[in-house]
Amino acid sequence: AVWGGGGEEERISIAPSTFSFGMFSWFPLFFPLRDPVFLPAGGKMAVCIWRVKDNGNVWYEWAVEVKDKGGRVVTKGPIHNVNGRSYKVGL
Repeated sequence: AVWGGGGEEERISIAPSTFSFGMFSWFPLFFPLRDPVFLPAGGKMAVCIWRVKDNGNVWYEWAVEVKDKGGRVVTKGPIHNVNGRSYKVGL
């Protein structure tokens, strides 16, 4: 996985060729998007994922943002799985 902000990238991996110290295993996750997203030539897509919990459950919410090659935001997608509406795990 690669993420970044402020011009600096971070990487974590369990793949043997790019193994991150302390990463033993993690489960694959699927983060579906409600609608297709167009990525223009030279553009960049940022996927924001955050973990949320309440007294009895934990879930992930996510959204995407697309910028054109000039850095202008061309798509700002909705937040998905708000309040664990579609999926959450009991603690």
